[in-house]
Amino acid sequence: MKANLNYWRVLLYIVLLACLAYLALSYFRGRNHWVLTYYSGINGETELEIRQENDSRKLILVLQGQRARISGPSQRIRIDGKEHDLPLGKIVFQDTTVLPGRFKLSIDGNNLDIMLRNVVINGQENNWDGLPRKIILSLKSP
Repeated sequence: MKANLNYWRVLLYIVLLACLAYLALSYFRGRNHWVLTYYSGINGETELEIRQENDSRKLILVLQGQRARISGPSQRIRIDGKEHDLPLGKIVFQDTTVLPGRFKLSIDGNNLDIMLRNVVINGQENNWDGLPRKIILSLKSP
């Protein structure tokens, strides 16, 4: 009978440990996702801001040649592993297993690969700290 009691005690410890691990992973997964914010710039062209939540580093893309259909003055999209309808462009790959993760964005023939350590724009690798404040991408007119 005593061996049976020890078996249940060990099983209870394993279940409690699994619950704690799940809660810890849920806590860490809920932080620092990538955020895309579309808005109209000064000249009426669409601008796209790419940044992490709770981080001051950001990349602003000026999308010349097209205007996106934005609901309101700006539209914010959080990259969280779900499918999203973007006002302009398409997410072709996203991996949010370890946050902030990585995603690839295609905007009218321009390809962006966004990662924590760097940004690849049309095959050219850039460090986040070495990026200019704004990058202009030429798009085809609709």
